[in-house]
Amino acid sequence: MLLPLYLATALFLAPPAPVAPKVDPAVVEYKLQWIKQALPVAAGEKPGEPVLLSSPATSSVDRQLLSVSIGDKNGDSFALSLSPTVEPADNSVTAPDGSLVKKKTATVLTLWTLKVSDKTFPGNISRVELAGSTRLALGDDKDVIVASFSLSDPKTGATMQYRLMGRAKIGDLARTP
Repeated sequence: MLLPLYLATALFLAPPAPVAPKVDPAVVEYKLQWIKQALPVAAGEKPGEPVLLSSPATSSVDRQLLSVSIGDKNGDSFALSLSPTVEPADNSVTAPDGSLVKKKTATVLTLWTLKVSDKTFPGNISRVELAGSTRLALGDDKDVIVASFSLSDPKTGATMQYRLMGRAKIGDLARTP
């Protein structure tokens, strides 16, 4: 009989739960390059020179969705959605073989979707849609392949490779209201 009264009193007199401090999310800045390059048809040939199709520079807040869309009057378009997650340097990641690897630098895990329409794609293909994830090291001065696909023309055997290259860095903190 006294137990319910005791529990009710204890709950009433208990201090409130601590409130987690409000943390402003980081802004992730991306420098991207959309490139196409002719691949060699025969062994021993050199690939063609890479052609820069677009170079968007954009930013998003940690764990938010960002969309970039570029189109022209011919109906060709490039649409990219990115969702970054900043990972601290002391996290461990799972390697392809299933082992845990300790990271040396902070990274940005980027979930992405890519939709491209282009009338010049080889092989009568007009649209490509891909989705995936890529881990970019922060502070790295090298571009990393974010997404890549190749298309071949069955008549000529010519193959064109398309690559989305990029790097990420942390900008200012986004101020929450």
